[in-house]
Amino acid sequence: LGVKLGHVITTAAGTVDYNSDKEEVSLKTCLGFKFYFSEQLLKMINKHYSNSVQRPSNLNNEHFLRTFPLILPEDEANKIVTEIKENSTYDALPDTIKQTLFFNQVKLKWNAKKKAYYSYGELELGSIFNTTHNSIVKGKIEIRKSRRGNRMYLYMELEDGNWFYFEYQNQVMFMRSSIHEINIAMEEIKEDKRRFKHPETKLTYLYLLAPMSKVTRFKKLHELGNNN
Repeated sequence: LGVKLGHVITTAAGTVDYNSDKEEVSLKTCLGFKFYFSEQLLKMINKHYSNSVQRPSNLNNEHFLRTFPLILPEDEANKIVTEIKENSTYDALPDTIKQTLFFNQVKLKWNAKKKAYYSYGELELGSIFNTTHNSIVKGKIEIRKSRRGNRMYLYMELEDGNWFYFEYQNQVMFMRSSIHEINIAMEEIKEDKRRFKHPETKLTYLYLLAPMSKVTRFKKLHELGNNN
């Protein structure tokens, strides 16, 4: 993608299309985000995601299957491609590419004026931490270049109306959910457990509960559902 996000490591592989008439760049890609976060909170998110009935992804298509050889060693790529062809799904990503959040397919457009990628259409979520979902979810991803630090925004809304919001900027990951118990659990984690110091860069990363105003602003900007 050409956008470094500091403590958030991105994995992407897919196709790029350039429309010369509109001078428009679009991508169809798998997209992974790997970052330091509470396993307890991720398990809570997984529980609520699993309780919502989401439509399954169609993984057995050539475009998606071609991404694995680009991001995995050959033997692991062959194994997971075979699994999908036989079962139309996969049980888990190999350890070599474990992600905090992994999307099987995302469609992105590059906005040169705003220096940002914006997703369009629905998202196809592969997994959250160690739990595989392989399902379609409504949402929006924005990855923005900025002199003040590159930023990432992610919103997912389930079929039952619950939602999850992540926002990363300047070494801080903000997160909030419509599910009260997840927000309470976030606030109860001691600050030293929410901090991480990179051994090489020495930069300190922190995750925090996002103010509701951040979620409201993002949803309003992209006209996403209601603001509850």
